[in-house]
This record gives sequence, structure tokens and C-alpha cells, in this order.
Amino acid sequence: MLLARENSWGDPRILGELRKLGITYISRQTVKAILKEHHVAPAPDRGGGAWAEFSRVHAATLWQCEFLTKPNWTPKGLVNLDVLVFIQIGTRRIWLSPAARPPDAAWVTDQAEGFLADAEAAHLPATIMVRDNDVKYPPGFDAILKSAGLEVPKMPVQEESKASGQE
Repeated sequence: MLLARENSWGDPRILGELRKLGITYISRQTVKAILKEHHVAPAPDRGGGAWAEFSRVHAATLWQCEFLTKPNWTPKGLVNLDVLVFIQIGTRRIWLSPAARPPDAAWVTDQAEGFLADAEAAHLPATIMVRDNDVKYPPGFDAILKSAGLEVPKMPVQEESKASGQE
């Protein structure tokens, strides 16, 4: 039960680990029955898995978006241009917005609409959009994604020491 609870392993994984140890006389149904007897839910219902497991399970419909800032020389001097980048986790296909200086709420929400239209035209399903807590995302950005049926989970705010790699 410890393997199932602490690692979010389901019966196929537990059975595979038993096979690696040379234990071949236990069936998958037996593992399922033991988990059920100890009130351990099937793996997909337990949650708490690592990001790698989550992204593997949802890779086909999982997207992430992030602002990219690029310094650019213009006749008036150095300016920062912002681009909104969307990446499909499973295929690593990227959608780039046009650059903006500086991005405002209307521009950011327009990029969400453009992304959704292009993803639909390319037959790239989207059900989850992961993003950070950048203040450049206006409330309308999430509203557009949610109206298209996407989940936009709230990401935890990192403490400054963890974000910079210092402990």
C-alpha cells in the first residue's frame, strides 16, 4: 500500500515492479483487490503525482504559455519587445504571437483568441493551459481560455529564495 500511496502508482506499475523482483504468481486483479481492500483509490483518482507523470498523461492536450522579452535596437534606442509563446507539451509545437511594446490587456487577450483559432485550425486539442502568475496576464486572458473549455490552473507563487535558486 505504501508504494501506491506515496508514489501514486496504480496496479500496472505495482505489478511491473513485482515482476522485476521475480514475483510472477500475483495477477493484476489480485493487486487491484488488495488496493481496494485497503481503501486505496485507482491511480488516476489519487492525484498528488509528480509533474512528469501529469505531463505524460495530459501531453496531447496540455499547453503552457510564457512571455518572452527580447531587447531590440531601434532608431530611438534599446527597447524591450514582448512575445507571448504557447507550447504544446506533447509535440513541443510552438505558437508565437507578434511582438508588442509594451503588451497591454487588449493585446494579450487578442493573443489568446489568435492562439485558440490557430490551434483549432491545426487540429491541436487544448484542454489545459499552464501559465505563471505574471501581472501581464489580464483577467480577460483566462476568461477567453475558459470560455473555450480550457482549464487554467492557478500556479503557486514561488518564494524569492526558491525562484532564484538560493536556499
